Amino acid sequence: MNNEHQYQHRIIFYDFETTGLNPFQDDVIDFCFRHNDTSIEGLVNTTRLPLSKEVVDITGITDDIVKSAPNLMSYKTQIMELLTPSHSKEKTYLIAHNNNRFDRFFLQRMLRAFGTNTKELNIYFIDTMDIAKCAMPYMRSISLKTLCKYFSIPEGTHRALSDVNALERVYYQLIIKLANETKTKTTRLLSNPELVYCVLYV
Repeated sequence: MNNEHQYQHRIIFYDFETTGLNPFQDDVIDFCFRHNDTSIEGLVNTTRLPLSKEVVDITGITDDIVKSAPNLMSYKTQIMELLTPSHSKEKTYLIAHNNNRFDRFFLQRMLRAFGTNTKELNIYFIDTMDIAKCAMPYMRSISLKTLCKYFSIPEGTHRALSDVNALERVYYQLIIKLANETKTKTTRLLSNPELVYCVLYV
């Protein structure tokens, strides 16, 4: 699927697993970014230990795993190489599920730690929950798990890499639904994330 459609602007799928739900206090402990066939993923050390039982039960990530992981700054070069546009007019659309209420805030904090911000990197956010609301208003639940089940896609395991695998496939199916809902050609939406962004937020 990665090679089927060449986006006019860059799309990067991403996911974070964290120590909790507060983006101003909790830390990222597992991440994945994917652009086409390039993925960056890793576990991240944190001082916010012990991890809650809920986090351990959901993710399978334990205190010992986190203690032996690199710190966030160890990933700075890799992440910045991926997120930095190749020219000033290139836009990057970061896609996550529940992006506008969760992931983007952790990403913004991460970028501040790296000494930059979304404006400097020309980053825009697309939330697949918002696509689902627009394209499938009849759905009572639009969780990633529910959408995976609806589209017969193997659901993620609450680890960043597996969730990104599921997210990318769900995004593709949601774009097909959005194209039908908006009477737009699927290929046009798939090739132009800027148009998807405009349908949702402008």
